[in-house]
Amino acid sequence: MLFSEEEHRLAAETSIKYRGTACIELEALTFAYEADEKNVMRLKKFFKKNGCNRLDVRNHIPAVISQEQLDIAIRNSNTTAKALMNGCHTRDSFVELRFPVNFRLQCLHGSDRVRAATEVLSPADKHWIVDLYLEDLSHELRTTLEEEYSCEKEPDDGEFYCKIRQYQKSQNVYFEERWWARLSSTSSTKAKNLRRLAAFDCQLDIPGLRSGMRLGTLHTMFAMKCDEEILRYLEHVKTIWSRILRRDAHAMQKVDRATVKALELTAPGASRADSTTILRQVRSGQILASFAEREREAIWNEIVSVSTDRLIPSLFTFFEDVNYLHRLADCVKQLVQLSDEDSLSDAIRKHYSGVNQIENQYITQDAEFRFVLRPGVFNDQVEFGLRQIWAAAGRKYVAIPVQRKKAKQDLLAKPTTNLSETTLYEFAALAYRLGFNSDRIQALRHRSTDRELARNVLLEARKPDRYQYDANDFEKYVEQIAGFFCTAKEIPKETSTASH
Repeated sequence: MLFSEEEHRLAAETSIKYRGTACIELEALTFAYEADEKNVMRLKKFFKKNGCNRLDVRNHIPAVISQEQLDIAIRNSNTTAKALMNGCHTRDSFVELRFPVNFRLQCLHGSDRVRAATEVLSPADKHWIVDLYLEDLSHELRTTLEEEYSCEKEPDDGEFYCKIRQYQKSQNVYFEERWWARLSSTSSTKAKNLRRLAAFDCQLDIPGLRSGMRLGTLHTMFAMKCDEEILRYLEHVKTIWSRILRRDAHAMQKVDRATVKALELTAPGASRADSTTILRQVRSGQILASFAEREREAIWNEIVSVSTDRLIPSLFTFFEDVNYLHRLADCVKQLVQLSDEDSLSDAIRKHYSGVNQIENQYITQDAEFRFVLRPGVFNDQVEFGLRQIWAAAGRKYVAIPVQRKKAKQDLLAKPTTNLSETTLYEFAALAYRLGFNSDRIQALRHRSTDRELARNVLLEARKPDRYQYDANDFEKYVEQIAGFFCTAKEIPKETSTASH
């Protein structure tokens, strides 16, 4: 069960009662409430400066009409019901619907903008875009339409995601497009990100998770190319919350945002302080408020069970941890050249060569410079090697310099610190020791070795106990000498052999 029964019912009724979108003269529109004069003045100033933007789906006015009256208007306008339904998808042109002289179309919202437009627009341009529904709407749907069109409160990212996914799954194209339009007008970047991702459907099963959604940062997440790690984390979030709620789909729908906020990043099963705080909130009904006392006690037992060895995750913790993963990914990316198709982990796997490995055994790093052989097959060599590369990135990422693209005009090589170069060398050496090999791994191993040799040359030429280099210039000298090493050209093997 992805949505509540109420959501399903409203979506179904919306599809049945919606009759299309049309361009209608302002004088044919009427409202059940008076316009807000202060807001009318504000809108008049806005319309004069920026225009009315009537084509924006958020500015459409919802109205109700009987089927009989609609049929008359369709005939008078020399159009068809199908044309009305198709109009909402063209976005730049709508059927012009004409009504009898004394007819007034009952609108659910938009009195202020119509009043303002009446005073601002020229006589030939006094019309608005109206979404038409049959008049026998349920009270719930009428209220929903009034609130949605009013845009009184901007939805958060979680609500955007869930509404769009809800209408996609129910194949309600019209309302799906409305929500896309609202999101695009808020942030085109967020809209683009959401179109690329359906991995966050855990929010549909567990609405309380929605508050942690961050559409604006998804482009950064995509650029990391850590698809496996991201999907595994999101699946972990869903699994933990499913366990907490005993895999009861109805219970998942009842969890609110306050409950998720209270539980995320806590471990009541391992921390006495967390246990005391959360148990008090559970028993008082401060969280899990939609559940009966007996249900809360049962859920509490699950909360303790799932958190004996981990923090309780959420979408908030996911996006916080993505920031950490991003830095680790920057480290790992320095080992391989990424293609457009590969994820980062797949790219590492493709560069497994088996170098330094023994058949039917795999290597684990038990300490910084100690490795242990364990029985295993080829897949163990690859997968345990990959995990150890990620683990090493976690240990070393502070010291490894971020690889940045140079500006075209920047032709100067910028020396990095000794610590960074040494750590990067050790990182590449570890990957090589674990059986991975690439041009970049070899270049990093070779480059750092050259720097070490250059450093030794300088220190041997002028003994530190008698001479001292300028601390600010020393690394520049190392860089220069290492650069000279790189100018050497390899002698072809045949030539080298013949010369002896």
